[in-house]
Amino acid sequence: MIHFAIKPINLSILLATSLLATMAIAQDLTQIPPPKSPLVAPVPMNADWTVTVKYPAASSSHPAQPDGRLISVHSTKTGSFKRDLISYTGGKLDENWYANSLFLYANTQGGVSANDMDGDPPPDKADPNQSVANGFPGVAWLRLDRYDRVVIYEKRPCYHYADENSEAWIDTETGFPVAYKSGDLVFGFTFNASPSSPLTLPPAYQKAFEFCQGAIDRRKEVSKVLSRRR
Repeated sequence: MIHFAIKPINLSILLATSLLATMAIAQDLTQIPPPKSPLVAPVPMNADWTVTVKYPAASSSHPAQPDGRLISVHSTKTGSFKRDLISYTGGKLDENWYANSLFLYANTQGGVSANDMDGDPPPDKADPNQSVANGFPGVAWLRLDRYDRVVIYEKRPCYHYADENSEAWIDTETGFPVAYKSGDLVFGFTFNASPSSPLTLPPAYQKAFEFCQGAIDRRKEVSKVLSRRR
């Protein structure tokens, strides 16, 4: 029989080493400069990312929810076109498109509807709608007076922002969102490889886009003519 000698662990040395490591990390965080505008990096011209929702564990205060809850939003952007694939529990999938100033989505009649988004202000709180036209969802409410401090979140230094029931963590190096919290829900970001080819609207979305874009262009031309007559 072979016997192995087990060397006892010196807990005092282990704790001291852990404390020194923690102090080193804390010191490093103090060297990171405070955030400056823009507080969140703009979405690149070509980008692909996924926002995944984390729900609190089921309990007496948080009972289990039925199907239909948001699972994730997979966003892909090339140029002025952006597609959001929105997944829900139970297998439901929505497909939203943003093309120029138009928001295109499947309606309840089986067709595609379009809304002109020009002039819509950004939300002042974490937006519960994960499909947004500009920037990243959930962070339009950030301001310098809502900045808290630099923290380690998901193993990386982040600028932490907080306001009432909303929190956000922004990567200090890239400026991209790492996560944000709205109420009891945490929305985590995963950035994927950039798309290698331009997005193309599906036929039904393309038809709605051409019809509405044509109406917008005609309206602008009429506005120009009227302004010249004044």
